[in-house]
Amino acid sequence: MKKLLIAIILGSALGIALTGCWNSREINSVAFINSIGFDKAADGILMTVQVLNPKAIAAQKTVNEPPVIVFTETGKDPFEMLRKLITQSSRRLNASHLHIVIFGEDFAKEDGISEILDFFLREHQVRTDVYFTVAKGTSANNILHILTTLDSIPGVKLSNSLKNSDDAWAGTKTIKIVDLVNNIVSEGSEAVITGIEVINRDENNSIDSLKK
Repeated sequence: MKKLLIAIILGSALGIALTGCWNSREINSVAFINSIGFDKAADGILMTVQVLNPKAIAAQKTVNEPPVIVFTETGKDPFEMLRKLITQSSRRLNASHLHIVIFGEDFAKEDGISEILDFFLREHQVRTDVYFTVAKGTSANNILHILTTLDSIPGVKLSNSLKNSDDAWAGTKTIKIVDLVNNIVSEGSEAVITGIEVINRDENNSIDSLKK
């Protein structure tokens, strides 16, 4: 009886310790966010989310689909808007692969970015190596609708361009959330964010333009 009791106790202890990933999700039930943009809207904030299209990225043959899918949502709370996007996507959105955040110029000037930075500091899915930029003379929504060549995923292209130009040329500067927040709250220090400008916007958001 004593041995049986010990075996039961050990079995229970192992059962608790080896519960596995209780909150895990299958990869085909998750949509990975690549880029997020924030613009000024009449009723608050316009959030634009660029999500990877696994069908186009993983295809062995060329498919007539863009490598990313863009969703938009309006509201006042970034956390709520991100959760509401599940009504548009068939998969649960995941921000663990986020590369870049873009603020529309009007939004950054008039509304400020403090609330958005607070959201990213609290969101457990977001890494601290995400780059922050400002759309120059245009909106973040406009930029996130543009497809790119060479790097088929626009967010990866922007992220790589920022990093490489920062390493090789002093004309641009990458900034991550910790440095950005520290520059904002530190007395005598000013935050500087690199701007993104759109040139020759005509029909850049179509597959036909990439064929050209």
